[in-house]
Amino acid sequence: MAKQKFDKNLISIAVGVSVSICSAPARAAFDAVAPDPVAESSVAPPLAPDAMGHSAVAPPVAPSAPLPGGANAGAAVPASSSTNAHSPATVAPNPAENEALIQSNLKHDLGAVSSLSLPGWEAQSPVWTTRAKGALIAPEGVVVSDAVGASRPLLLEYGCTDFVSKSFRRESILCQVDLYHFAKSDGAYGAYSTLREGSSNIVLRGQASSEDDNCICFWKGNVFAKLKANVENDDEAKEALTKLADDLVKRVEGNGELPMALRVLPSFEKVKGSEKFFMGTEAAHRYLNVPFVETLYLAGSDGAAHADYQFASPISERLGLLVINYKSPSLAQASFKSYVDNITAMSNKVLQRTENEALCRVSDSFLMCQLNGQRLCVISGARKKFSPAMLARQLH
Repeated sequence: MAKQKFDKNLISIAVGVSVSICSAPARAAFDAVAPDPVAESSVAPPLAPDAMGHSAVAPPVAPSAPLPGGANAGAAVPASSSTNAHSPATVAPNPAENEALIQSNLKHDLGAVSSLSLPGWEAQSPVWTTRAKGALIAPEGVVVSDAVGASRPLLLEYGCTDFVSKSFRRESILCQVDLYHFAKSDGAYGAYSTLREGSSNIVLRGQASSEDDNCICFWKGNVFAKLKANVENDDEAKEALTKLADDLVKRVEGNGELPMALRVLPSFEKVKGSEKFFMGTEAAHRYLNVPFVETLYLAGSDGAAHADYQFASPISERLGLLVINYKSPSLAQASFKSYVDNITAMSNKVLQRTENEALCRVSDSFLMCQLNGQRLCVISGARKKFSPAMLARQLH
């Protein structure tokens, strides 16, 4: 009876609070609110300097290629289109802004995190944020960790719908449980790949997991979780984190598939643990050392995967492979042209160029950009001219 009463109260609190968070006029938001990259207007975003410090040239857009988040600005709707030619172009709904989904996710996450316990430890009541109109908003008076605030633009890009946190304290030891929920499993994996800590576990916790002395992370379905202690090499703290992680993963519902772009990465000579998944330029700028990445229209793709490859002797060099799956061949073609044109405009040397492949000299290394239908790959960091082609052949 007591458990039934607790569950009923928890559901009422979760639903009621999530509604009030989204509708109350007085709100405490994270840093400056940035536009939601998934729901951008049809006008291309301003370009930031590339990883080498150059200012990129505004990318040309093919007439048949839609810009990220919508149709071409000022472009006529083709007669064959199912869209009414007299109707304005519309932006596809962003699932991360679905109010019913947000409330459902928050209810699930509050239940999962609230039920965690550590006998002999002092537990803090859960704190949370939810998504509303392209922002992650906390209830008035609630303070979230600095780490969450700093990661806010990246979380929005991955489609985060809510964040729930709970801490446990015993004397000077503090264990923090952070759970992030996303609209899609791709976003949850992307957050895991970029925000996780430690080395990958041999024995999985969830669908992917990693840990070190004071941190355990895992990905399962639409959830990314990070559990961290404020001390290192402490047996009591590690035991507590392990118990909390094992309990939490059982309470997280659902499973998801690895993103498609990640599944096509060659396994031969891939550096284990180097894989990362991107859904826009915010994460790519943080974690990629690829020039002119902002001209690749990542926000208009179905996702991009990157990994490092270590060639053994006698070649002995390390390359980076970025694979992007676009929503249409025309958008992939426009991205290819935009990318290679920017490299050319910055006085870097294009050694070979065809309609679907370009080999360039960028600074002191070689870079290859290759187009294959809706897929675009960029191989960077090669010291030898023939190395990119050797890696590219593994993709077919």
